[in-house]
Amino acid sequence: MSKFLEINKRALVPGYLHRKSMFYILEEFQGNLQTFGGYPYGCSYGKEEECAQLLMNAAKNRLRMYGSAREFAENLKIYGSFSGNDLFFDLDEFPYQTNAIVYRSLKNDEEYICNLDLFVILQNILLGISENPPMLLAAALDYYLKNVEEEEEVNENSLKFVRFDEKIFEGIEKDLREMIAERRPNEPEHKLFTSEFPEIKSLVDVIEKRQELFHPTVKVVRLFEDGDQKFVMKAEIDYILNKTKDDTEIRFLHTMGMEEAERTLGKNTFEFIRCPIQRAKHRAVPIKGCGGGKQESNFYILAVDALFEYLRSVIFGAKILQKMSNFDEFSRVLSENLKNVFTVECKSPYFIRMSVLNGLSAKLPSEVEKLPAKEVRNAKCDGFTLQNLKNELKHLGLTEALPEIQDYAEVVYDHVDRVKAEEYLRTCDLFDAIEQCQLICIFNRIPNLKKFLHNQNGCGRVVGLKCDECEKEKKTPEVQISSQTQDPSKASIYSQICEEMMEIKKELEDLKNNYEKVVESEAKLKEELTLEKEKNRETILTLKAENAANERVIQQLLDKLTPISSNEDRQNAVEEASIWSGFPIWKPSNPSV
Repeated sequence: MSKFLEINKRALVPGYLHRKSMFYILEEFQGNLQTFGGYPYGCSYGKEEECAQLLMNAAKNRLRMYGSAREFAENLKIYGSFSGNDLFFDLDEFPYQTNAIVYRSLKNDEEYICNLDLFVILQNILLGISENPPMLLAAALDYYLKNVEEEEEVNENSLKFVRFDEKIFEGIEKDLREMIAERRPNEPEHKLFTSEFPEIKSLVDVIEKRQELFHPTVKVVRLFEDGDQKFVMKAEIDYILNKTKDDTEIRFLHTMGMEEAERTLGKNTFEFIRCPIQRAKHRAVPIKGCGGGKQESNFYILAVDALFEYLRSVIFGAKILQKMSNFDEFSRVLSENLKNVFTVECKSPYFIRMSVLNGLSAKLPSEVEKLPAKEVRNAKCDGFTLQNLKNELKHLGLTEALPEIQDYAEVVYDHVDRVKAEEYLRTCDLFDAIEQCQLICIFNRIPNLKKFLHNQNGCGRVVGLKCDECEKEKKTPEVQISSQTQDPSKASIYSQICEEMMEIKKELEDLKNNYEKVVESEAKLKEELTLEKEKNRETILTLKAENAANERVIQQLLDKLTPISSNEDRQNAVEEASIWSGFPIWKPSNPSV
């Protein structure tokens, strides 16, 4: 990674980790953690796991679902890695806290950066030069950014992309180093912060010399990638076509495919840059909309991610299914909250504004809300079994509203056991299993919600969920090329592709058959060799036994020959040996010979 992209270690503070944690964990788990301040003083670089452990200790048992302190810290790092995170987390009092992110062009792999990250790079350069403490320098930098003239379009709330050229920033570093060294703090034209921080005045001069950084000429469209899906925001296409709207009140951002975007833009000069959808374990990474706005007001996540986050809050935060014995009542509460947010009619991905998600609440009847709900018990040090999982589902009272929930325990247990991060299943794995079992029941019992999940390509994220629509698509692959009826000119291309696919399929089947024959032949040969080896072993054992018997007979004969002194005795011994061995002893006809 370029030194200009990686955040300066001096800038990292524990306060940012805490702020990020409060956005990540469920609101119901926070309690008095909002005001927790027991972190080590100073720079937090290399202390992320320690800070996470301190927070988990303060929470007692409330954060068990997030795993170990190391896992919690790793997920927080993923969750906070996005352009504009200082706006989302409201980090005005802190220096920039995350690396600048490089986006690559789809066409030629050229590197781009978001203009929000330009100031991250400038901060990195300044911290490498300045002797001022990062917090003071950050305050001065923040003052400058908030008071810069709007017509300069350097405002941190706008969203543009510029090419990343390391040589340009090497030149900026050189200029800043020279300017800061020459400039005196008491120059009369300096005012307020700039009079105390020559770095800021120098930064102003550098920006004025390099306006091309803040006024990009290339129009960029983010191409979001989520598995095998690729799509763009319609709002960004409208922006390029000068059909911009004030998006401060837009609740949803709809998408279109890449090919449709190319047709809509026509001859306009633009670049697609690749933006993979990122997710931590319990939260999706926020994505900034193309307009202005601070905090969560102009940040979005995919609707399918919003649904999972909402249901996780319902399951472990409000614990609704533990408090309600009547699922129909639960379904009514859920439908009332979600009817205008998660629409079955929309069959393409769409984004939901974070403020909309935060506004969703699972309101329970007051008499139900007051009911106590049991907590998930800890797993044993050597893990938990399938029966333990079934017992826990019953212990939590989930079998009252969901009598069938234990039927899904086995498939869920097999999955969590297969993907576990450590040798034994832990309490965080138990939380995962309990969540998945409830999700299966919820989607199976609410058809419209299951249909929404399918339309948003999310069925595979619920372990053990059987989707009839997915099965139909698997059995009828020709549905995937139905677009040829809409564009007959492409029929021959589709036909050729189908033929090639059939040939490839046949080759694969032939290879599979040959492989099976080879495996069968090898197994048969191994069996024959094993039998032959066993037969040889038995023969060897028999010969060894006979040899040992012969050796004993010979030894006995030798023992008897030893005391014989006379010819007569020797002759008697020989005759006796003849009797033992079964062979006659030859005697001469003339005894005197």
